[in-house]
Amino acid sequence: MQIGVVVGIILTVVLIFIQLFSGFSMIHFDIFGTFEIGGIYIPIIIIAFVLLVYASILPDIDIGTSKAYQWTTALLLLLAIAFIVSGTRKFETIAILVFLFLILFLNHRGITHKYYKSMGIIAGLFFSYIFGLNVVIFFYVTIGYYAHLLGDR
Repeated sequence: MQIGVVVGIILTVVLIFIQLFSGFSMIHFDIFGTFEIGGIYIPIIIIAFVLLVYASILPDIDIGTSKAYQWTTALLLLLAIAFIVSGTRKFETIAILVFLFLILFLNHRGITHKYYKSMGIIAGLFFSYIFGLNVVIFFYVTIGYYAHLLGDR
């Protein structure tokens, strides 16, 4: 996780510099934008940084005692329960329950480490989708995931 935090800090400084001084702008690349969660507006850069730290431990989801496993299963169980109680998002609820079932069968340094070329991108796309196809979220999650794998070498 340490390498992920260092990479996240460097990435954040570089992106702030680019956004402030280069005039570079893209749709959904506004690191100073906000995302609304329950009526509270949270800066994208803060969400992205938290997700980068999470993504930097995500490859260890295949260890039943890891923080990634514990945080992910707890969060997804709560989310699935909320969806079931509210009667909404049936497809997402089924996907969450299938995912929770499948991670029971992961081997350490298996699919989450072996297929590193695609798993980081898949994680980035997943979180980017949740946050409205935000490019900043995609880059932060993808880089956080790969930072973990680089640290393992």
